Amino acid sequence: MFEEKDYLTVLAEMMDVTRTDVDKSEGSILWESLAATAYEFEIVYKALEKTIKNAFITTADREHLIRHADTYNLVPYSSTYAVVQADFICDEGVSIEIGSRFTYNQIFYTVIEKVSDVKYNLRCEEAGTIGNRTFGQLLPVFSLQGFRSANITALLIPGEEVEETEAFRKRVIQAIAGKSYGWNDLQYVQEVNAIAGVGDCKIIRCPRGKGTVDVIIVDSNFSPASDELVEQAQEILRPLDIEGPPEIDKCGTGLVAIGHDTLVRSATGVELKVNFQLIFEPEYTYENVKDDVENALKEYFVELTRKWGDTNNFQDSIQKNYDQRFISIQINKIANILFDIPGIHDYVQGSIYINGSNTDLDLNFDEIPILKEAVNG
Repeated sequence: MFEEKDYLTVLAEMMDVTRTDVDKSEGSILWESLAATAYEFEIVYKALEKTIKNAFITTADREHLIRHADTYNLVPYSSTYAVVQADFICDEGVSIEIGSRFTYNQIFYTVIEKVSDVKYNLRCEEAGTIGNRTFGQLLPVFSLQGFRSANITALLIPGEEVEETEAFRKRVIQAIAGKSYGWNDLQYVQEVNAIAGVGDCKIIRCPRGKGTVDVIIVDSNFSPASDELVEQAQEILRPLDIEGPPEIDKCGTGLVAIGHDTLVRSATGVELKVNFQLIFEPEYTYENVKDDVENALKEYFVELTRKWGDTNNFQDSIQKNYDQRFISIQINKIANILFDIPGIHDYVQGSIYINGSNTDLDLNFDEIPILKEAVNG
């Protein structure tokens, strides 16, 4: 708004409105006084421009965006801690104590739960995504009698970084534009996505009759949610008392409104085998580009999954029935992805197949794609 109001522009404007019979050359008394004033005016204009930008949610910096959002009881999501599962080998009769600490590649983990005699769940001691990428041998921080070895085998609940400014801004705007109340779809989306480890969700109304709600989730890596993450989300939203009699149902003890028969489940991962026949640039073979091909297809599938849930498709969730909201894997998109990979000159027309079919593949409303294999030939 005030981009043109810099030091030189303001100085020139002030010079233009002064008398013509006064010395205006650089170093003159008039020039010296106006130059200092122009410098101060530039500072004022910049401060004014910043103030105006921070007055609006769409242009505010992070500090002022948080202040705006506080009016609507919204805060950025905090960083969370990854939870992993590890297989332990110990001497007979030896158990690992809860709270025992282990390390892998300078990342520390604490035992939080015993699953079986050989399986334990551990929480990363450092918040964020750093704990999501560690699969390997654990070493005890302190010597443990009877301990032989341990290996991380599964990521149960992904850790998340602090919510980025633009993601938070989008969430604030969506919350203001919609009306979150009484556990309508928007409130479900907001509350479910606030659960640590959840990347997105899809809300299905009345799938099992009146009063029922299905919450389908993916984790923050946009992969199928683990059983532990599903159980955690279920416990937060509506605890289930499977063993107790129906009259002691825990309905109303979670976040959701009394009377909502809410069940949480994971999106189903559909493994896809992609076949194609590639034509390579000179001195290239499939082995040279295989990793690039697989990574590009995985990124494509993750991007599709990012758009699968109700966070980015809230209007679709209102206007379309749940069975009309699905992921479509397109042959032409895969062809474009292959074209963009260095070393690939072309592909044989009609050679791209997805799970044995050379047509676009539409998944079910509760399914997300997972690359199983990318095969040339």
